Formats: sequence, structure tokens, C-alpha cells
Amino acid sequence: MIYAEKGITHGKLTKTIGLDPIIAMDGGVVSNAVCDSILVSLKPDEKFAKYLKENKIDCDINSSKELLLVRFAGKTAHGSTPELGLSAAKVAFETIGRYYKNEFLSKLATIFDNNGKTFQGYSHSKELGDSTYNFGLIKYGDQKLTLSVDFRYGEEAKPEESLKNLSSYVGMDFISESVAPYLLYDKKSPLVSTLMKAYKRETMRFFDKPLAIGGGTYAKEAPNTVAFGAEWDSRPGGMHSPNEHMIVKDFIQDIAIYARAIYMLGKVK
Repeated sequence: MIYAEKGITHGKLTKTIGLDPIIAMDGGVVSNAVCDSILVSLKPDEKFAKYLKENKIDCDINSSKELLLVRFAGKTAHGSTPELGLSAAKVAFETIGRYYKNEFLSKLATIFDNNGKTFQGYSHSKELGDSTYNFGLIKYGDQKLTLSVDFRYGEEAKPEESLKNLSSYVGMDFISESVAPYLLYDKKSPLVSTLMKAYKRETMRFFDKPLAIGGGTYAKEAPNTVAFGAEWDSRPGGMHSPNEHMIVKDFIQDIAIYARAIYMLGKVK
């Protein structure tokens, strides 16, 4: 049961800049997931291709007389927990920046620290914990670079100031696209306490506590609402993971919990 959700700001960083010998870049699938693959098109450079192989950089290389294509690999994770993944964009920026002595790319790689400490964008809140940053989509072409920003923060954060620090640090313009405020209920409120009683009576898990999460749910879109279920901890195939699924036994117990919760909420005055 969730009593608190981080605030979320989605936007993008943009900059017009030449990144020779890079011609184009295309990475990521969605803004709220860690970029696990990025394709970088470069001018032909057999020495760089050899460097990648000798240093065992995790990537696929295709070279021709006209072009060098390198697909850098990472590990995906949900945007609310970027520390569980590895950004392929970070690997690409670090590697290319180091080899070609490109200070901008090397600096850009440092913002992938997951929490914003590198650029004074970090905050910690009592209920919702550390801020997180995920740069899930990366595009570059015709000298225009764009990175998506998925910024999540707690009740004590100053989001405008944090994003201003990010923009200033990398010398890129930040454009805000959507803002969802944090959700925070008192754990002793009638709503939260009633839902927890229903959960505990059906599961007999009397020591479980309500959760504060980094993700956002539709509970933010309706008044007097929190997210209630239905994922269970320590189960494979969890939310947003590959081959997402539910175990039938858990689903049946969810039904019982919801039925009891509806009955108990109907008696709250």
C-alpha cells in the first residue's frame, strides 16, 4: 500500500553543438527507463574501433569506408530506480569523450550519477528519500543534441532550482514538458490506516508497513486517493520488468483484500 509518491518533472535538455567525429546518435526507448542501447554513427576510424575492442567496451561494431557504427550496451531499469541499471549513453559519452578528448561529452557523462549530486541537483526528503534523475532518450543529428529528463523528488525538494543547476552545469537549455506534484498522506489518516487494516486481516502480515515510492500512479489524478496494490514483494515478473505477469494465487488474494477494503471504507465516517 502506497501512502507517498515522489513528484515527477519530465522535460528535455537541448543544445546545438558540433560533436565531430559523431554524425548521429539514437538511444533509449522511453524517458522513464534507463537507456540500455545507443547507436552512434561516426566518421570512419579503425583506430577507435580497435580501441573499443582492446578495452573490452560492451558494444557491437560495424565499419565501412563511409561510416563507423557502434551500438553501446547498458542495462535497463525503471526511471524511478536508475541506480539498478547502467546507461548505455553514459558508457558512450565516457568512452568517446575520453578517446577523442571531448570535454563536453566527458562532462555530460558525469550527470548520470542517478541522484544529482554531481551538479548540485540532489535533495533528500524525510518521507520520500533521495532525488533521482534518468536520461532515457538521447538523440543527435544535424548538430542538435537532445536528452530527455525524468526527475523525481520528495516533499522537501526545490525542483526548479535543481533543474536550473543541471542546465547550467552542462550548458544546455532545459524545456519542461510535464509536472506531477508529489503525493503524501499521513500514515495514520483514516484512508491509509483503513486500507492497511484490510490488508493485514487478509494476509496476516501484521508487521508490514505502507510504502513511499519513486514511481507515479494515477492516484495523483484524483482527490483523496492512494495506490493500493497489487504487486507483491519478492515475486518475479514485477512491474515494468520483461515478461510482466501476476501469479494466480496472488491475484485471488488481491480480490479478497480489495473486497474487505471496500467494505471497511464504506463504514468510515
